[in-house]
Amino acid sequence: MPKHKKGESKKDWMKRCVPYVVKKEGLSQKQARGKCNGMYDTWKKKQHSELQEVNNMSDEYEKGENYEFRFDSVFGDGKSTEFNYAEFIEKATSPNGYNMVIAKGNMFLKGIYISTKEMKAAHKGFNNTLHDLNHMASGYANGFSIVPPDISYIVGWQDGLSYDDTTDEVRANVHIEKTAFRYDEWKSYIDVSSKAGRTPNVSMFVFGKIEYIEARKLPKGCGYGRAGYNADDLVPCMASIQPFMVSTVTRGACDDKNGCGIKQSYDSVDKPSNEDKIENEAIDQTEVDRSIELNNKRLEYYKKRLNVLKGDK
Repeated sequence: MPKHKKGESKKDWMKRCVPYVVKKEGLSQKQARGKCNGMYDTWKKKQHSELQEVNNMSDEYEKGENYEFRFDSVFGDGKSTEFNYAEFIEKATSPNGYNMVIAKGNMFLKGIYISTKEMKAAHKGFNNTLHDLNHMASGYANGFSIVPPDISYIVGWQDGLSYDDTTDEVRANVHIEKTAFRYDEWKSYIDVSSKAGRTPNVSMFVFGKIEYIEARKLPKGCGYGRAGYNADDLVPCMASIQPFMVSTVTRGACDDKNGCGIKQSYDSVDKPSNEDKIENEAIDQTEVDRSIELNNKRLEYYKKRLNVLKGDK
């Protein structure tokens, strides 16, 4: 019998399975469809059972401490000729700070879906959180070791949090202190970026847990297809978000091209409307397959990490 491929939809499975069963077992089309339907349903039940076990393990673990999530990355050109760097520095170091988008709801970040509901519920938690350089003040993993937090990288803080129900933007006033130990390094990065024509970004560091939801049950227009998921796939979704810190980085997972970051100031851009949201755009199947493979690898990682946290080998 044909083997089910990871991420394969029911429609694609039936296209492969039915002809195979008709040819190899001599069944009628109706009998073959019945058998293939049953095989697919059995496979899905097994998949749901395994992922439910992961969710249950996650719930047990989250009674203690949540996972760390740093939504940042350093790919892409990120070039900009429109951003006013001098104005940004001036306002960020002023008493009122610089208003920018630090996060968004209803979008995928590194294959993980963050809903409007979860982000809106958590956004005020960013009030009075600290701001650092490249997550260096919160510590980070380096291979098999952990680099401890270095508070000398703290350069400011956030306040004045608001959530825009129209655009799903989380906005904050970011304050940078000239008296901070590494202020000169922060300013130097902004200056160098201006010479290179690159837009600096911000990245959020939060704690949270993962829950799995069928892609078809996610809000319409969330873009799960562009993230590499089929309608019947179980998607990792952020829950119980606990904001911790925001960083100035080279490029965040939700970057200036996606509507987040330093460039997204009320003073420099018009607020987008719901009509600007893209839905059901055509996608390259090769890219979808690649994303599905990466998401499956992430799932395996989550399973292993949960086992380690539970003390299982």
